[in-house]
Amino acid sequence: MKIDFKVDNRFYAVNNIPPESTKLLRWNGKNWDEIPVILINKDKNFTYFEAASDELSTFAITTALPSGLEVSMPAPKFFMGYENYALVLIIIIIIAVGAVVAIARKPAEPPKAEPKIRPVATIICPKCSNDKAYYWTVPSKIEVEPPTKFYKCTECEYVWYERG
Repeated sequence: MKIDFKVDNRFYAVNNIPPESTKLLRWNGKNWDEIPVILINKDKNFTYFEAASDELSTFAITTALPSGLEVSMPAPKFFMGYENYALVLIIIIIIAVGAVVAIARKPAEPPKAEPKIRPVATIICPKCSNDKAYYWTVPSKIEVEPPTKFYKCTECEYVWYERG
């Protein structure tokens, strides 16, 4: 499956980190596995990447940092005063990617089933005395018993059954 993601260019500018150092990690249940990424495009606000994964998981976008480098980025306004945080590893859970991929992988709905055309038997309806009824059989849950035969009147739609 293809995974597209973007990173805000302010991160690269503030921390003097090249976009080429961006990595995508996938959680395998025990460890983070690196997934190769391809830089697709860069515009004024974002750098766009593409990666491929054979399964859904929790993903993290990160970058290779020289040792000892502290990473910082201006906090969005909704942090209201909590601007002093360090991003040693930028972890972004890509829930939207999982949802989009899950929707894309969802199998197409099967076509609506046509109404079953049942055979018609000549039998008297116990309710209206009509002499024609649709019929079908249902196997018994006990192997030694014969199947149950159901009838549905073609006139009044009354349903009855006969065992064996």
